[in-house]
Amino acid sequence: MEINKSRKEQNKNANQYQYSVVIPLYCSVGYLADIFKKIQQYNKSIEWILVEDGSPDDTRHWLNTYINQIGEYSVKTILLDKNYGQHAATWQGIIKATGKYIITLDDDSLKYLGNAIDLANSLDEQNNLSYIKLHNLHSDVIRKWGNQLVTLLFRIFTSASHGVSSLRIIKGAYIQKLPCCYRTSYLDIGLVQKSGKIQYTYLPSLHTEIQLTRYSLKSLVHLFCRLLFSFLYLTYSRS
Repeated sequence: MEINKSRKEQNKNANQYQYSVVIPLYCSVGYLADIFKKIQQYNKSIEWILVEDGSPDDTRHWLNTYINQIGEYSVKTILLDKNYGQHAATWQGIIKATGKYIITLDDDSLKYLGNAIDLANSLDEQNNLSYIKLHNLHSDVIRKWGNQLVTLLFRIFTSASHGVSSLRIIKGAYIQKLPCCYRTSYLDIGLVQKSGKIQYTYLPSLHTEIQLTRYSLKSLVHLFCRLLFSFLYLTYSRS
């Protein structure tokens, strides 16, 4: 794993940023232009963390190209040596984040960043974790059934009664207090186990096209197995 910082990023104290935005990248060439355009639209109080998850295409090449053009914006890149999966890649970004609030987005979900920032500012003392759930989202069959499977498992195994989402707002202080074993588990199981009250916000989907999964049926079976293993692992670790 390799970590880069764009331009001259000086040594600074943790939590200097109000927000850290973590975006995992996998076969994301078509989204990089929009990501860097969005980076330049926001002020420099946002720490951007882009995690390249071993894409087989030219994502890493174009990521480095955009980084060299971005100027004095705070952009960290984490280059993984192979494909670890979206959740493992997102964990790597979360662990490196220094913001008061950590926002995770998909590469195609930047249109919800403003909503996420507003929700971060509204989190009360009892909420360490918030999920944005989209309704009226048109997905292909694999993505739709995969989401339903994950939601069902979380309802059974955790306090996340409404499931989880890749659009998250997390308090940075909460992440710093999580035991190491939670950081090596499946991402959302590790997050919800000690979060207490979870806040949910439902937004209408702004996606006009059908959202196609980048994963196969085989990868969904692998996801199911990882969920079960992570739950059992954390249950054993607490006993």
